[in-house]
Amino acid sequence: VNKIIDNKNIHKFICISVLSVLSALSFNIAVSMREAIILSIANGASFIPFVKSYITLPCTFLVGACYLLLNRRIGSVLTYTTINTFFLAYFVIFSLFIVPNYDSLTLNADTAEQWRQLYPNLRHFVGLIEHWPSALFHVCAEIWSIYIFIILFWQVANESMQPGEATQFYPLVTFLISFGTTLAAYPIQKMSQSQTPLLSLLTLILPLGLLMNLLVLYINRNWALDAKYSKSSGVQLAEQSLLKKIKALFSQSLSQEVLSLSICVFSFNFLISLFESCFWTRVSMTHPSQQSLLDFYSFYTLLKGGISMLCSVINIYLLKVVSWNFVICISPLVAVTAIHIFFLFLPHLIVLVK
Repeated sequence: VNKIIDNKNIHKFICISVLSVLSALSFNIAVSMREAIILSIANGASFIPFVKSYITLPCTFLVGACYLLLNRRIGSVLTYTTINTFFLAYFVIFSLFIVPNYDSLTLNADTAEQWRQLYPNLRHFVGLIEHWPSALFHVCAEIWSIYIFIILFWQVANESMQPGEATQFYPLVTFLISFGTTLAAYPIQKMSQSQTPLLSLLTLILPLGLLMNLLVLYINRNWALDAKYSKSSGVQLAEQSLLKKIKALFSQSLSQEVLSLSICVFSFNFLISLFESCFWTRVSMTHPSQQSLLDFYSFYTLLKGGISMLCSVINIYLLKVVSWNFVICISPLVAVTAIHIFFLFLPHLIVLVK
């Protein structure tokens, strides 16, 4: 590391690296529980496209608007801690209040079946209504993981960097994110062995989330993430039309890099949702319970993390030989090829884990 990172930047590199590992751990733990909850429902895999299309997508834009507003008014640090704390509070409410009262808060199974018979073309929407707490958890876990792990993490990383530091930091940070993904397999395995996986989730997510908040505050104290917001805090949007206010909000709140990253994130999630709808349908056929799904996801995460670490090492080598632009251009081709190879071995993988 000393050969790649300057000695004066080691402190910053350690902080960003720890935040990247914690973010990767939180992301994979939350996603594992998200999939386990929705797939453990009867025909749960068939709900996922509807949840993503009719709930997750509009909620993502809503949270995005809140993110832009908060980012402009209070800066990236409080935006990070506010969004993180909000979703952590939801996970507590879901685990301690909603789940114990699931039956009383949801539609009666007989009534739901009657609705499905009366409206067969709307059977999936009836299923969403019947299991709205699980659908809402799926949405919140996905939005929280996207913003904390991808958008907000990289915003913190970008704002703490000086020009030229990113080329030193990011290849190694990418490797550490893959390392964090690999580590996540072990707490997920522990969750699969628990009789109350959601309570196990809380014991993992809450400390990780609070540690990430404290670390972002520490990074801000040392490298002044919000310095640029204090300079532009006096900008007023009064006496403007609503359209101009919206345009000003986007232009002042979102850097070009974060905007480009957001577009890539949403495009990637659309692509990956097509893959997941097929993949998790197959998995749910052989792993019907939350514990068995978490057990499978643990192995899946370990495999994903190991392959990602290998690809990160190759990526570091390629960045030394060729340009960033070349690596970025071939990444979609590598991803699509990997998906096809994965599907070729999927039946053998499922049998192996089973």
